[in-house]
Amino acid sequence: MVHGERATSSQVVRRGGFVRLLRRSVRGERVALEGYLHLLHRVTGVALVVYLFVHLHTLSSVLAGAQSFDAVMAAFNNPVVRLLELVLVVAVLFHTLNGIRLILLHLTPFRRSPALAWAVVVVPLVVGAASVRWFLR
Repeated sequence: MVHGERATSSQVVRRGGFVRLLRRSVRGERVALEGYLHLLHRVTGVALVVYLFVHLHTLSSVLAGAQSFDAVMAAFNNPVVRLLELVLVVAVLFHTLNGIRLILLHLTPFRRSPALAWAVVVVPLVVGAASVRWFLR
C-alpha cells in the first residue's frame, strides 16, 4: 500500500489487525474510518463485558445487607462515577449502532457506506454532549 492511500477495515484486519492499525495511525498513514470503527467496536465490547462483571459485583453487595449496599451506593455518588456513566451510555450507543451498521453491511448489497459510518460516530457524541448536564448535575 502506498503512503497516503487508505486501507479498508477488512484490509487492516487481514494484514495484522489492531496492532497494525495502531502502528499505521501513529506513523501518520491514512486509515479508513471503518478501520477505526472496527477497533473501537472491539474495545467497547470488552469494556461492556468488564462493566457487566463490575455491575454484578456491585449488585451482589445487597446479599451482605442493606447497609453494605447503601455504603457502596454512597461511594459511587461522586462526579467521577457520573462521568463514567456518561461514557458508558456513549459506549453502549456506539456499540449498538455500529453492530447494526455491520449487520446491514453484511445483509445488504452495500459494501461501504461512509454516511452510515459517520452517523455511528456522530450520533453517540451528540447524545453524550446533550446528556452532560443531566449526568453531571
